[in-house]
Amino acid sequence: MTTTCRVKKRVRITRKPKSCPNPLFEKWLIELKEDAARKDSKLQYVYGKALKSLQKYPLVLESAKECKVLQHFGDGLCKIIEKKLTEHISHGGSLKNNSESDSSEDENPPSKQSRPSISQRNPNTQLKEYIPTRRSGAYALLMALHKHATVDGYLKKKDLQELAQPYADVSFCQTDVVNAQYYSAWSSMTTLINKELVDKKGNPAKYQLTESGKSLASRLDQAEADLFCSSASTAFHLECGEKFPAKPVTPVKATSKGDVKAPRVRKAIAQTARPTTLRGIDTPSTSNGILQPDDLIVIDDDEFDRYAQQRLFSNSNKRDVAANPVEPAIQEEEIVVEEQPVPYTHIHDKVTLKAGEYDIVLCVDIAEVSGSSGSGKNQKETASKSFQNCGVPYDVRKLSIGDYLWICKPKTSSGISSDQELALPYVVERKRMDDVVSSIKDGRFKEQKFRLKHSGLVRPIYLIEEFGNRQNLGMPEASVLQAIANTLIIEKFQVQWTQKSDDSVAFLVQMTKQLTEIYHGKTVTSRGCQDKVGRDWQTSLITFKELYTNSTKLKPLSVTQMFAKQLMQLHGLSGEKAEAIVKVYPTPSSLMDALKSASASASTLLSCLEYGKAKRKIGLSISALLAKLYTEEHLR
Repeated sequence: MTTTCRVKKRVRITRKPKSCPNPLFEKWLIELKEDAARKDSKLQYVYGKALKSLQKYPLVLESAKECKVLQHFGDGLCKIIEKKLTEHISHGGSLKNNSESDSSEDENPPSKQSRPSISQRNPNTQLKEYIPTRRSGAYALLMALHKHATVDGYLKKKDLQELAQPYADVSFCQTDVVNAQYYSAWSSMTTLINKELVDKKGNPAKYQLTESGKSLASRLDQAEADLFCSSASTAFHLECGEKFPAKPVTPVKATSKGDVKAPRVRKAIAQTARPTTLRGIDTPSTSNGILQPDDLIVIDDDEFDRYAQQRLFSNSNKRDVAANPVEPAIQEEEIVVEEQPVPYTHIHDKVTLKAGEYDIVLCVDIAEVSGSSGSGKNQKETASKSFQNCGVPYDVRKLSIGDYLWICKPKTSSGISSDQELALPYVVERKRMDDVVSSIKDGRFKEQKFRLKHSGLVRPIYLIEEFGNRQNLGMPEASVLQAIANTLIIEKFQVQWTQKSDDSVAFLVQMTKQLTEIYHGKTVTSRGCQDKVGRDWQTSLITFKELYTNSTKLKPLSVTQMFAKQLMQLHGLSGEKAEAIVKVYPTPSSLMDALKSASASASTLLSCLEYGKAKRKIGLSISALLAKLYTEEHLR
């Protein structure tokens, strides 16, 4: 006799979370965050953290003082909220009524039967046409397929990448892990295929425009031609300082100091009594029939722009384009722009400081002259007094990279804004011998050199102070000297030895005087942090603000970035090797899956990966070590 037993399945019932029970506080924090973002202030991140903390709190807060129980709410922020609350109540508002009305709405949601359908909500809603950003990956692929397709209309991947590159500002074959760019421009091909603009066939794959893709590419091509054949090119010429060739075209750099994260942008498209049509894209006519720059529609890519660096930022409220305004009848058209994070490398207005408009100032990290205790405190106090008596201009501030660097600081008499400081290409990392040993042991030595090399400052200097007896360093002297020699010869750092702290200050003072002589009579200009430098490396400089943003350690890390940092903790695994691994396996799970699939050959899976300029292979030892680390459940 058989018995059957019924097993009850556990069903998890989730309840949709209610809206924030403190809507007034939430509203004010959002306003504070947006205001700080418009001013390009770091407070936007503080307000953002406080906002997230408030939204997670399930109870009603009766006063601003009660906010102190939440994370990221300090005395200053509570005072701001208290002031806003007092003003709100003085104008007849009530904190309690707002909270209760919101909660009552959440507790009594409309029934499913009473909810209107999508078509009932807005019968005039239409799907928005996908239009890629000008000079993005998707844009370049469409233009290349449109202009260079073979007789049968198809192009293979390699040919397509070469033909599309002149039409894009991003690389089709290279990524940049250091700047959190893990996708090349080729990644946008997936978007084009999903949007049914490109057809993929065969093995090896070849690509062809669909009918809708041909239509869109044709309109983009015509819009490009009309734009740069018009008199508007004169206005662009004033901005860029050079004429635009017919094709391919160098992008116009626009500032992006406003909020670029708006999920939707409304653009008023002017139309006259006789509107002209540019192959399906409505554009306004002017009195002379010439297309004006302000009449262009803002377009943005929807997938690739999340990952790749953009050199052209669109701002619906402000343009760096000179054009006469047109005032015909206004017709509104909505353009959908995907939400995207602010790129890690910002493109700002070009800064130029002429000879005599700036001073060379030594910047000292605040950690070098304050804090600590014991003998370290005494040494920092001595260093602080030495800088006060050094006879050269210096400024103590928090540095995100290195311990000392030099800036071109605009003079007050020049009338140039004080925040337009340019960093000279020299950065100094000071270490005592015992610091060198401890940093080698815990891995900071390797990480710091990697950050210095990729900071954009092309002349890094290691300033090493002798300290105590070399025989008592806790590591063989030969090993320490070998690490320093590698820094000098392989990493191409300048290494400077001093006997004590006073000698280090003397070196920095002498360096400041020499730099003042070198830059006397020279005009310096700004460049992007990741732009390649040539013979003008001494006068083509990074803004201090951009250097600080790019080099800060407190940036939110992606999974791939964190994975790369994890790999670099292993002995013998440099930054270049980690970069090569995460290009192929961007997450730990992808590497683990690949190792499981390889089964018996897992230990040699990574051995043939190439890294660095010399294209050297990672090798069997590291490959076997990683295979063991990411496949065994219990390490011995």
